Amino acid sequence: MPKEAYIIVDISNGDSGKGTLTDWLTREKQSKLTVRYNGGGQAAHTVVTPSGEKHVFSQLGSGSFVEGVKTLLGNKVIVDPNLLISELDKFECTTKRDISKQIFIDEECLIVHPVNIAINRAREIVRGRSRHGSCGKGIGETVSDSLLFKESELLRAKDILNGSLREKIALVRDKKIEVLKRLASEIPQDKRTSDGIKTLEDNSFLEKIAECFESFSKMVSVISHEKALEMIHDEEGPIVFEGAQGALLHENYGFHPFTTWSDTSSKNACDLLEEANYSGEVQQIGVLRSYSTRHGAGPFPTECLLGKFLTGSEENEFNLWQQYFKTGHLDLVMLRYALKYAGDIDYLAMTHLDVVENGTVNTICDKYHGNEFMNSEYLEGDPDGYIKNIVFKPEVDLDRQEFLGKILGHACKPVIEEIPSGDKAEFLKRVSLALGKPIEIISWGRTSLEKKFI
Repeated sequence: MPKEAYIIVDISNGDSGKGTLTDWLTREKQSKLTVRYNGGGQAAHTVVTPSGEKHVFSQLGSGSFVEGVKTLLGNKVIVDPNLLISELDKFECTTKRDISKQIFIDEECLIVHPVNIAINRAREIVRGRSRHGSCGKGIGETVSDSLLFKESELLRAKDILNGSLREKIALVRDKKIEVLKRLASEIPQDKRTSDGIKTLEDNSFLEKIAECFESFSKMVSVISHEKALEMIHDEEGPIVFEGAQGALLHENYGFHPFTTWSDTSSKNACDLLEEANYSGEVQQIGVLRSYSTRHGAGPFPTECLLGKFLTGSEENEFNLWQQYFKTGHLDLVMLRYALKYAGDIDYLAMTHLDVVENGTVNTICDKYHGNEFMNSEYLEGDPDGYIKNIVFKPEVDLDRQEFLGKILGHACKPVIEEIPSGDKAEFLKRVSLALGKPIEIISWGRTSLEKKFI
C-alpha cells in the first residue's frame, strides 16, 4: 500500500459528513490509522455501516468500524476521559468488540475538568438570547485555561500517569469554583448550577474524578508526543486525518463569538506531519454538503426551511445547548471565504447528493445583493453591483470578525439561483467552478457503498 495521508477538512459550519467520509476512505484505501487532530468531545460524526451498524463518533476515530484500525488523538485534541469511556462502552455494545487497546492519546492533550463543563454551561445560560451556540462540553473553557494559566496549573493527559493527578484536579477546581459561583449568582433559578457547585466542593467527588481518569488510563494508551510522531512517521500504509467542526467556525477567522475554540483548518494535521518528518504524499480534502447547515447561533445569510428530512437524522435534532439545526441554500460566498484559510485544499468531497438527484435541492447562492459595505475592508463587489466575496485578513482581530458576522447576519441578502431539477452533473459543475476546486469525491447516502471517486 502507498505511504500517503488524507486530511479531511470541513469547509462549512460542520455537519458535512467528515465521519462517514473517514469511514469510507479507511475502507477504500485500507488505512489502519485514523488521527484526530482538533476539537474534542463536542464532535458527533455519524457512521452507518452497510450491515446497519451505527455509531456517533465523538473522540474515537470514525475508521473504527474497520477491524484493526487504530485511533491517535493528536496533541491539540481536548480529551474528556469520562465521555471517552462511555463512547468505548457504546461502541462495544454495537459491535461486540473492545477497541480500547487500539486508542492512543498524546500525553500533551488537555483534559476537560468537570468544573469547566459546569462553567461552560452556566455561561451559556447567563447569555440567554445572546447565546453563542456552545455544545456545553467544556471545550472552550479548557482551552481558555491554557491561555491564561501557567503550564504547571493545566491538567494534561500526562498528569494521569505522573503522580500529580489528584493535586491537579483539586488545583483546577479551586482556581475555577469562584467563577462558577459568580455565574450562579446571575442565574439563581438554575438549580443545575447550584447543585453542581455543591458536588464540586465535595472532595469525595474529586476522588471519583481521579479514579475515573485512572481507570481511563488503564483502558487506553497515553503515549509521549515523540511516540505519537513515531506512529505517524512509521505508518507504512495510508493515514486518514479526521478533522472536527468546520472552517467557518474557526477560532480566529470565524464570526466571533459564534465560533469554536479550535483551529478548524488543516494546520494541526500539517504540523503533525511536519514534526513527524512524514515522507508520504499528502492530500487535503475539503468536505461540504449539497446545501448549507448551521447547528447553533451565528450568521446564516441563506437560511431557509428546506425540509426536516434534510437534517440527516435524529442526531441533528434540537438540543439544550446548540438548540435548532438549520438548513439553507448552498452558500458559495461563505465557502469561498472558508477556502482562503482552510488549508491547501487539493479537491472537494460533496455529500448529500441524493437530495440533488431527487430534485429536493437545486439552489445555490453565488452572490449577495449589494449593500453599504460592498467594496470595503469587509466585502468585495463585482462590476454588476453584487457582493461576490468576503474579505479575508490573516491578522487575528476578533472585533473585526464580530462586526463582519453582524454584516453577514443582518445586511447580506442572498441571490438565489436555481439549477435544473435533478441535474446532478450541472450542480457539481457550477459548484466546482464557483469554488475553483475540482469535486473528486461524491456521496449520495450514509454508508461506504454510496460514495466514490469521480
